Amino acid sequence: MHRSKLAGFIIDCQTESLEAAASFWSGAPGMPTRTLPGEAQYLKLTDPSDRLDIEVQLVSHPSRVCG
Repeated sequence: MHRSKLAGFIIDCQTESLEAAASFWSGAPGMPTRTLPGEAQYLKLTDPSDRLDIEVQLVSHPSRVCG
């Protein structure tokens, strides 16, 4: 039997404020945000259990969620 699990995803946000978008998305799972070294267009949501890798990405196209 095949077993899969969600490991992470990136949330695309077309916005003027990546920080505000990341703050919004961090509220849903209750995960604080942190910056990624050298990555101006991404903010990471920090999972205390270290099971999910979730990043909010600044994009120039309409917003979407990609898994």
